[in-house]
Amino acid sequence: MNIIVLVFIAAAAFVIGYFLGNLDEPPMKEVIEIKPKESTESIDKEYENFLNYDGSEQF
Repeated sequence: MNIIVLVFIAAAAFVIGYFLGNLDEPPMKEVIEIKPKESTESIDKEYENFLNYDGSEQF
């Protein structure tokens, strides 16, 4: 009897979760455009500095 109740609860939870997961989301008001923060020159220079670091203490 207990196993039947547990299976029923598990099936009900699955069905409820499935339907809640398929609900339509509200539309976005605006589209967010992703723009790069830095130019590639500064990123290249930063990467070059990283590769040339000799392990000395920095102040």
